[in-house]
Amino acid sequence: MKISKRALMKMDSCYAVNVIRRNDKWLCLAAPDDHGAAKAITMDDNMETCTSNTTDAEEIIWKEPSGTMAFIPLENAGEFIAIQNFFPTFDSKHTVLVKGQYINEVGWVIRPFLHVPYIHRVDVLHKDGINYLIICTLCSGKKSIDDWANPGKVLVGILPDDVNEEIELKCILEQQVKNHGYFKLKNEGYVLVASEDGVFEIKPPASPAGEWKVNRLLQLAAGDIAACDIDRDGFMEYFVITPFHGANYSIYKKIENKMELIWQYNTNVKFGHVAWAGKILGNPAFICGCREAGAALLCVTYDEKCEDKFKVTYIDGGQGPANICVLNEDGKDIVIATNTISGEVVAYEITDDNQ
Repeated sequence: MKISKRALMKMDSCYAVNVIRRNDKWLCLAAPDDHGAAKAITMDDNMETCTSNTTDAEEIIWKEPSGTMAFIPLENAGEFIAIQNFFPTFDSKHTVLVKGQYINEVGWVIRPFLHVPYIHRVDVLHKDGINYLIICTLCSGKKSIDDWANPGKVLVGILPDDVNEEIELKCILEQQVKNHGYFKLKNEGYVLVASEDGVFEIKPPASPAGEWKVNRLLQLAAGDIAACDIDRDGFMEYFVITPFHGANYSIYKKIENKMELIWQYNTNVKFGHVAWAGKILGNPAFICGCREAGAALLCVTYDEKCEDKFKVTYIDGGQGPANICVLNEDGKDIVIATNTISGEVVAYEITDDNQ
């Protein structure tokens, strides 16, 4: 595994990151979790570099307010939804969802459309032509940073084509203390959420009028979650950061109808925050990272040759990644991270050693 690094843009308190398609090119979006501008930069056709390393290549999506936890691409090119007003430290009563759209000869148009306090995760799950909006609130109220007396919830609704239409939300899971972890298994058509109360599998209904299915997979205090069939045996493995903002990277697997811990890593880990699953160099992998201690970004793959059957590859250290997104295209993989210590949005290109 060969790794090369390139800074895409400078950004204090950088946090949210994702990519969307616009004019047949990839556009990287990033924003801080504090006050400040959200920015975009176009990746070149080969995704090897951005178009330039100068601020002249950056676009301002909005100047304020940010406090952005996530960008979620929509099906229409150049469109996304995002969270605004989730400010440190948990000053988030006024979080709002906005829709962003790039209009040629006009620029970025940002429209707030739904206010729900303490939105920390948001996503769109597509099923049978329906766009289901999923909202996870970290909590339901706070008097101080250490106040967790009002647990978070998982809310769902149908996202209309026109966000000016009313959205009816339904609570499908409540009493979720430190409701922080979220991961979508796009191909499988369901999502995972994680909190102090465990890891839950959430599946959409057979029809919009039907009931959502909620199943607790793990009963442990979990901060972040990701899943894939990393050993290719036809059964899912679950990567969990424990506890909330914790110091343990763990992999669980259902064996004889019981969840078993099959791997754990806690070397120089503190404030764990990144948990991702997908393919790297064509093979299933987990990517994980923490914001303190070693502040490293790691890639975990399955390898029968290793003593514990899992190989850890060091991507970068001392950077404090908050979030990542991954592009798999043209025989290479690009991991884009918001590195909080260096204050940079960085692209790591991963290629095979033999190339």
